[in-house]
Amino acid sequence: PPAPPTEAADLVQYLNEAWTPYHAVLASCRRLLAAGFQEIREVDSWTSDLSPGGRYFFTRNMSAVCAFAVGKKHKPGNGFVIIGAHTDSPCPRLKPKTNLKSNAFLQVRVQNYGGGLWYTWFDRDLGVAGRVLVKRKEGPSHELVRVTRPVMRISSLAIHLDRTTNDGFKVNFQQHMAPIIAREVDKALGAGGITMKGEDKDEDETDPKRTQTDAESKHCPVLLELLAEELRCDPRDVLDFELQLCDVQPSVIGGARNEFVFSGRLDNLQSCHASLCALINASTEMSLENETLTRMMVHYDHEEVGSDSAQGAGSAMTTDALRRITKALSQCDASTDLDERSRRESFLVSADMAHAVHPNYPDRHESGHAPRFGSGVVIKHNANQRY
Repeated sequence: PPAPPTEAADLVQYLNEAWTPYHAVLASCRRLLAAGFQEIREVDSWTSDLSPGGRYFFTRNMSAVCAFAVGKKHKPGNGFVIIGAHTDSPCPRLKPKTNLKSNAFLQVRVQNYGGGLWYTWFDRDLGVAGRVLVKRKEGPSHELVRVTRPVMRISSLAIHLDRTTNDGFKVNFQQHMAPIIAREVDKALGAGGITMKGEDKDEDETDPKRTQTDAESKHCPVLLELLAEELRCDPRDVLDFELQLCDVQPSVIGGARNEFVFSGRLDNLQSCHASLCALINASTEMSLENETLTRMMVHYDHEEVGSDSAQGAGSAMTTDALRRITKALSQCDASTDLDERSRRESFLVSADMAHAVHPNYPDRHESGHAPRFGSGVVIKHNANQRY
């Protein structure tokens, strides 16, 4: 078969790095730094940091990122060209209290995030990933974690116990979606406990009088051990977390002629990757030489649940950035309406995925507006202004 395009191969690499919104932002930031972008912080003053020809980025909540490159011929009041995308995808996320035992099994309580095809999560090899608050000697630390081996599974009920399953199975998230992580008997016998290399277990670790930490009282002990193993800490030092289940099967190039990308999270990491590559490729010294505008990408979080968080598209993240960039680049201009003028000179593309015609369900599309693979970019239109 023909070799896949380099862009597709790079997309697959990006997808395999970006298991969660936090990891997607980390993957983007690494590429931005490698391309010569400078990291700035929202809590700092930008007045003396920004200049025409400069390339910058900042993150919010570790799950959203904004990057921009200023044209070398920028003048006060000039506009922005922006691509917006989102880092999150529907998935089962772990509840604030995960501890669950049932019929000699240890399970993990999860809740639905966004609107997913939940039946597709059954009988898959599942890992877990996200952000963990860890107690370190220097103080509490936010750290990213990925357990890449299959440690959980949401098992289907055997056909012998429900002959009606093939007639239509409706997922009850609370009843059906709690993954199995271990046998309770194994935990009771001490299986799965870890000891750090070169360390002995603390004397009070097996002391029945030892007071449980808040995390130990709320969470599955095997889960805490898994996280501690990845983070190289004691399970008692795991203070809290924001985690989601992840399919450990990697994204790949597929199809008889290598024409497809087989992956989860394409909505909307594909747009994140495309906008990231576009900005980097359009931000070389030469490409900015005669540019008067500021080129920007913004990757938001929480699109799947309404975009109304502090790092969502409905927040002030973008408007704050536009106002601060305009002000920092216009220190010699006393005009009071530069922010408003620059916005009227700007253009934003909201980049998200579209549903191509499914060969098994062609009736689900209106015949005059049926997107097809290989036919180019889809431009969405809605009379009610929903896109």
